[in-house]
Amino acid sequence: KPGLKNPNQCTVAEGKVGIIFTHQADLRLLDISQQETSVIVEDTRSATNLDYHYRAKRVYWTDSESKGIFQAEIGNENSNMRVTVEENIGAGDGIAVDWICDNVYWTNGIRQTISVMSIKGGHIADVVDEELEKPRSLAVFPAGGWLFWSDWGNFPRIEKSGMDGTTRSVLITENIMWPNGISLDMVSERVYWVDAKLHIIGSVGFDGTNRMLITEEFSALHHPF
Repeated sequence: KPGLKNPNQCTVAEGKVGIIFTHQADLRLLDISQQETSVIVEDTRSATNLDYHYRAKRVYWTDSESKGIFQAEIGNENSNMRVTVEENIGAGDGIAVDWICDNVYWTNGIRQTISVMSIKGGHIADVVDEELEKPRSLAVFPAGGWLFWSDWGNFPRIEKSGMDGTTRSVLITENIMWPNGISLDMVSERVYWVDAKLHIIGSVGFDGTNRMLITEEFSALHHPF
């Protein structure tokens, strides 16, 4: 929820703040307040990118060795890891969860597509399948109906579209080479990305204006992902 002193900052309404991250052979949760890390999913082969559905208490991730997408329930010792998508995805392809409409989006650098499927499974649809070279990371803004992604092909860029792939527009094409990871500030409505070639963190508004360079310290950003 918005902070009481600063509406542009978020505070925790209930519970604790944690960060879920991949650790290749498992998924881990970092408790920010206690500075403690625990394993929440064991025996992943090569977990790469992930996203989390808070209401469903499920985590979804890509695996660069198995070339698929997996899911598991958090906090349930009897929950087993299971395959969600078996298609041949790339090693660093991104994933994002739409927690409002209960859909999972992912990039596929091999097929050069961005696809979507319900978290319940079933039909897979390609929402973007044209003018993609090497789609990489992606993020969703369900409240506004936006989908954002990075492409690090011969013409590297950051784009956005509606969550059905329509209303497509380019946000960034200059001073960008290997845009690996992107993330969203949904309060200030800004996109953040890391560039593994230029060793920078950049930011731009959802409408493509007010670009900012956060840092370009090579020692701190050797190969950001």
